[in-house]
Amino acid sequence: MSSQVESGNWSDGFRTRAVQRTEGSDPPWSDGSRLDPAIVRSLQKFQVGESGDGAHLIANAAATGDRDYEAAARLFVAEEQNHARMLRILADEHHHVPFQIRRLRLGFRDTPAAARIAIKQIWRAMAAAVIVVVALDHGRAMRVCGVSRREFVTATMRIFDDSATSVFSRADTSDRH
Repeated sequence: MSSQVESGNWSDGFRTRAVQRTEGSDPPWSDGSRLDPAIVRSLQKFQVGESGDGAHLIANAAATGDRDYEAAARLFVAEEQNHARMLRILADEHHHVPFQIRRLRLGFRDTPAAARIAIKQIWRAMAAAVIVVVALDHGRAMRVCGVSRREFVTATMRIFDDSATSVFSRADTSDRH
């Protein structure tokens, strides 16, 4: 069975959210707001990361030959760029993680079990390093929000572990959520 059939219509969800974004109004920017300086610095760093052009991701998606996946990757990048502009993040992120899990599960479905275990452990080490750097770099903003660095690291590693387990499971790779 081809990956095009198994991948489903991933771009549909991204298109729906793109229409919802155009139908919604922007926040009342002129009202202003007061944010703790630590939050402002953290958001500024976040915006830099979200505003990239996604060329590498799109090229890799195109290389799979799955046109719907390529379209979904382009729409995913557009959503991320919109996050940088709007900072309306959480609702969209609930869709991004399952989208990536399904695609990665497809990509690793034929990988031998020993290699899957090794890759998962390498990813976990890399994720832990990145999560610690984020906790150190954004710790003041986290404290302002009432979250300790330890709580952030623990919760984020739990999310990573759950996601990695889903990626490397032998579950049905044709799910289309």
